[in-house]
Amino acid sequence: MGLRRSNYGSQMADREPETSVNDSYDRDARAYFDLLGSELQHVSVDRAGLRLFAELVGPGKQTLDAGCGPGHIAAFLASNGLSISGVDISPAMIELAQASFPDIVFCVGQLADLPVSNSSVDAVVSRHSIIHTEPEHLAEVFSEFARVLAPEGRLFLSFFAAANVAGHGQPFDHAVCTAYQLEPSAISALLASYGFEEEIRVVRQPRPEERQMPHATLFARHTSDATK
Repeated sequence: MGLRRSNYGSQMADREPETSVNDSYDRDARAYFDLLGSELQHVSVDRAGLRLFAELVGPGKQTLDAGCGPGHIAAFLASNGLSISGVDISPAMIELAQASFPDIVFCVGQLADLPVSNSSVDAVVSRHSIIHTEPEHLAEVFSEFARVLAPEGRLFLSFFAAANVAGHGQPFDHAVCTAYQLEPSAISALLASYGFEEEIRVVRQPRPEERQMPHATLFARHTSDATK
């Protein structure tokens, strides 16, 4: 898989919320890495889920970490046999990821404009990277995930879960910038509009040190070229 240059700069100028996300994570990149960089060194549902996903995808398969942050998730998946690259909206995050994990290729890009060719990856990992996307723009992101995935490609998607449909899309104050809680069934239905079939759903309760709202993870396969 070769990462290509996206039209990141021109599109960023047109999307003020994305600019805010970019600036916020640029400013807090080191603190974010210091806080979360070691999270997968401990036994957890999240670590087990990522290991299971790596096994389902298969060793050596081309994988994209979409919204990779400082690269620790990509590095963990690489240690579990995946051939992985990372993309993030924050140049500071990408600089930190590349310095920390020089054997992995990272580049700047947007979730809705991934610098990856059509049908070129076997799997996409998006771990809490959609939480700052306005709910009305999630369709653009899922369409892009469908574009880059090969037939039968797999998706790992996690986010803060709303307790019910009424809470879907409700904003909350995140440490970095505004984020949104998302209802798992609503997300699954939107994914289905882009040819994804949900295979596994896990909703866990937060640990004491985490933000006190549930965390949801969906595993899905891209089974068709359906569009909304």
